[in-house]
Amino acid sequence: MSIEIGIINEWIEAKKKLDEYKKLESELRMSILTTVWPNSHEGIFKKEIEGIEIKGTFENSAKIDVAELEQLEESMTEDELVCIKYKPSLSMTKYKALADEERETLDECISFKPAMPTLSIKEINDEG
Repeated sequence: MSIEIGIINEWIEAKKKLDEYKKLESELRMSILTTVWPNSHEGIFKKEIEGIEIKGTFENSAKIDVAELEQLEESMTEDELVCIKYKPSLSMTKYKALADEERETLDECISFKPAMPTLSIKEINDEG
């Protein structure tokens, strides 16, 4: 297999630009949001400025401390417990360790689709 170095260099430049634009977009987004809604709280807000509708969505992210949850779970009310979602996920390491016949039933509830492949390229210095 042969690949021209030009396409690799083009990818490296595109990746650098993408990283720069992601950072710039994030900075500009925060600048706009904090200027238009300086005292924002959770919710969706809209504002029209010179014929342009701006929509800001402010949310809080929540993470459960699993160790703390395990200690308090028995003392929680039913109303509190229904607030906690348990999302099944597949351990690929354990799944791949099973023989085909050991995972027949499990395979009935799993669908696979190709994921976007990742690529990492770094320049290697000839210094030794």
